[in-house]
Amino acid sequence: MRDELESTEEEDPAAMLEIPDLTELLRLAFHVAAIDNDCCLVPHGAMKLTTAHEIERDEKYKGLSRAEVDNLENYSHFRVVQNKDKRELLEQDEAIFRANFLDDVSADRPKGCWSIQVVDMRTALIRNNVWRGFSAFATADSTRYGCCYVGNGLKNTSFSFM
Repeated sequence: MRDELESTEEEDPAAMLEIPDLTELLRLAFHVAAIDNDCCLVPHGAMKLTTAHEIERDEKYKGLSRAEVDNLENYSHFRVVQNKDKRELLEQDEAIFRANFLDDVSADRPKGCWSIQVVDMRTALIRNNVWRGFSAFATADSTRYGCCYVGNGLKNTSFSFM
């Protein structure tokens, strides 16, 4: 005997999805997350991976040397690791012994999307040419570094053609 409550029609799961109204707040949150993902950076060695596989500031970090501060190869993205090889490395227990476990800024595409210049002989000023308005700095032989975005929220998608 058939149950009376049993449905004979196939239900469309997509019909049950409720699509929220897109608001200016959601658009802004998306842009902030995109800029943060593409741009936020830290000098190599400034962060460490704990035994609990959490990232925190490395208290042993003394800063980059004057020879290192103006080289993009000495900076990492401060985001969830997107490089497949580094992601696989993070899943292993020996990852806590590696200093370079974050994505490298120098591997970003298109080439030239970052520019770096040294001011006052010790401080590197790093700018992103895709998200104009993003700037970062790192001071040589010091634990001072940081970044911020002050821009219009428009991504320069034609950068690779310039």
